[in-house]
Amino acid sequence: MKIPSILSDKILNSIPRDRERRSIWQGDHLTLTEVDGTLDFDATKMSLDDHLVRFVTLPKLFDLLGKKRLVLSRLDQHIKGDPFECQARRSYANISTKELKKRALALRKYIMKIAPLSGGDHGCSESWLKNLNLKDTSANDLKAITWRLEQEALKRQLAFVCWCKGSDSSDAMWRVYGKHGAAIFTSVSRLKSSLLKVAVPKVCARDVKLALASVEYSNDSEYDEPWLLKREAFGHEKEVRLYCDLPLTKTAGTEIRVSVPTLIQKIELSPFAEFWECTAIRSATTALLEKAGAPHVQVCQSDHMRPPSNLLPSDEKMVREVMKKVFPPVSY
Repeated sequence: MKIPSILSDKILNSIPRDRERRSIWQGDHLTLTEVDGTLDFDATKMSLDDHLVRFVTLPKLFDLLGKKRLVLSRLDQHIKGDPFECQARRSYANISTKELKKRALALRKYIMKIAPLSGGDHGCSESWLKNLNLKDTSANDLKAITWRLEQEALKRQLAFVCWCKGSDSSDAMWRVYGKHGAAIFTSVSRLKSSLLKVAVPKVCARDVKLALASVEYSNDSEYDEPWLLKREAFGHEKEVRLYCDLPLTKTAGTEIRVSVPTLIQKIELSPFAEFWECTAIRSATTALLEKAGAPHVQVCQSDHMRPPSNLLPSDEKMVREVMKKVFPPVSY
């Protein structure tokens, strides 16, 4: 996690308390700028040949194709979908008490200065932040306080977008997205090559770094990278996260411009969609792909629920009817 090392004390102290002057400061320092060139992309925990699938709703698919972008949502937005996101505590096992106190005080200052500028409140009581006294705090309490502060900072600066590892269809994921979902197929190599520009606040432009890593599934209460830990109940997702850890991330998240022809290998539509629905969705998707310069990308319905080819025609019809009654599509 990047803390005030990016936003030095000099910058933090330059943020005016007066609302009008602060507005001017925000215009000078927080205006979004696009960082292009060779982006700093860390995928050392993955193989470039690894296959990835992103299951999305149709609005998100159309947004990706029409605006040629991936949007990394902030951690506080992901917590709305799973309140246990990033709840496992860091152990701070190799950090001395002196360094831990220094870190906690730096985080307190950072939160009080930066949180109001990136949307939302402090996440902690303002009076608690102002009166925080670590002088006689026990080691365990100090670790708990430091993690509480770091967690609040992470909620407003860590942003990520989710993929599934592998190229196989997932019954669980299709049922989550129901009739109006789609799956975008790519690879780590394609994803890396497709990234063109990242829109970030001007003051952070020199510190942009993207990372790609697999999520671990465990019910442990401690983990060194808690943003890469989910409960075992979510193991079916086989999740991989593309994330960016940057101060002053806006509520809407971090936007990355991508090359659609480079990113997307294939698009599959929901196996639960009716024929007429697939026809309409495929037509709209194909038109957007052509405008994005990717007319070669295959768009088809997933064969996940297609009956075996060795059935007689009458049997196939019967199976389809039974599947609709026994396994109705689930939509959230």
